[in-house]
Amino acid sequence: MVGIGPLSKGLMSTLLSLKILRKAISRLIFRLLADKPLPTKTPGEKLHILLLRWDAKLGDSIVSSFFFRESRKLNARLTVLTVNELAEMHTNTFGVDEVIVTKPHPGLGELRKLVNQLSNVDVVVHLVGRLQPAEIVFMRLLRPASLYSLDDSLRCVNRKMGFAANTLNIVEQYKYILQDLGAKAIDTQYIVPLPAELPPAALSPQILFNPYASRRDKGLSPSRATAVLQAITDEFPDHSVGILCSPSTLHSAQL
Repeated sequence: MVGIGPLSKGLMSTLLSLKILRKAISRLIFRLLADKPLPTKTPGEKLHILLLRWDAKLGDSIVSSFFFRESRKLNARLTVLTVNELAEMHTNTFGVDEVIVTKPHPGLGELRKLVNQLSNVDVVVHLVGRLQPAEIVFMRLLRPASLYSLDDSLRCVNRKMGFAANTLNIVEQYKYILQDLGAKAIDTQYIVPLPAELPPAALSPQILFNPYASRRDKGLSPSRATAVLQAITDEFPDHSVGILCSPSTLHSAQL
């Protein structure tokens, strides 16, 4: 294996710093141009809630799935923007009124087109860190009455939830929004997607191992995953082990 010398490390550090600086400048420019307070308007007779789920996190989607069921008790219409892999689950299992497929973290061009597909959005829920520059413009064009976000620094965020990032888990964050929208008794039980037919219990894995994450840099390397898997089988030799994966990581899991 070829080592990385001090010069190469210094260059990588410089490039990383420039990338961070470029992102900071881009965000500042977009904030100056598009970050404005949302208009004061009365929600429609049937509340239209738009949930942004283009982060492609399956676990978070399932954990927050009760939000859709409980929102319907408020006579709300639900639209979700999500990636292709999660679209069917939101439609068939979660019962969302409308699902629009996007790329993961779509750019400005795609977001501008999405504005034309959406109409009379009353509430936007964005609980994935800070709004990206293109997303700030998206909110400016969409003009909802309420925007729930963890990004308290923005003027367009009028339902500031920065406190929730460190004090509330995912379930509690969505429960907080429902309560703010007027919900009373809230059932936080997940809606778990299951296949039409389950394999016999004797053939099902007794231990599930997930070496992957939402991004490659967050998951385990192949060597580390193999080592952990070996440790599991050594500790539980009489148990069958299954590997959790997505369509994009299926090939890796089969190796």
